[in-house]
Amino acid sequence: VQTYDGTGPQITTSNGAGEVVTPAPKGLVSAPASPVRAQRWVLTGSRISEGVRSQIAVYNPGSKVAEVDVVLGYQDPQRFSDIAPLELSIRPRQHVMVDLNTVEDLEPDSDVWIDVRSLDSQPVVVERVSVYGTPSEQVGVATQLASPVGARNWLVVQGGATQSSGGSVQVANPGPSDAQIKVFVLEKNNRRELTGAATKLNANDRRVLDLEGAGEGATVIVEASHPVVVSSSQVQRSGLGISLSPAFAFPETIAAFGPVS
Repeated sequence: VQTYDGTGPQITTSNGAGEVVTPAPKGLVSAPASPVRAQRWVLTGSRISEGVRSQIAVYNPGSKVAEVDVVLGYQDPQRFSDIAPLELSIRPRQHVMVDLNTVEDLEPDSDVWIDVRSLDSQPVVVERVSVYGTPSEQVGVATQLASPVGARNWLVVQGGATQSSGGSVQVANPGPSDAQIKVFVLEKNNRRELTGAATKLNANDRRVLDLEGAGEGATVIVEASHPVVVSSSQVQRSGLGISLSPAFAFPETIAAFGPVS
């Protein structure tokens, strides 16, 4: 657990197209430690916009150097040019922070998902750290552990919005096959299909699900025809507060990510 009081200096980074200024972080961060190491990790998304600073932390707990690619993919990738992988060499028991604000040629006001791949069988651990401040509508700081597996079924304990907070559920499909997505709301031990949330998610793409009609603070199940990764976020409508959380995979539907080509 870490706390930030917002009294530090502004953070200035450069991505080749100009400087990006983010206010000093303010908020409380709590995140679980990772019980596993893996050769591949996926994060469902991060916003690239003014007032938002996201970093990808990659830790090498092993005894050998880890050669790692950080691959960024746009939502609706056919609309944009491909992003060259970010190549890292991480010494044993060291970590590297990748600041997305410093990545050249990233489209502003866009959403990306993150695929971190260890290329030499050396397992690593990955998490995201995001700071939100003016002029972003949200204010706060949050961390999220990446997912080392895909699954066909995921449980999101609180996916819907409430009176005091907005909620969203994000899905990333690391491929290689397109996935048909269905969403169900749990209501008094019954499952109600949220037909408006159904969608086709192409390989190597991501989406924010349409949860209109889910109900306040709804618990939802996301079902996919092929393994995907699911996470959720909660944002206070006024004042300070952001949380980013991985969803819970149904164990019997978990599938290891395919080999990296």
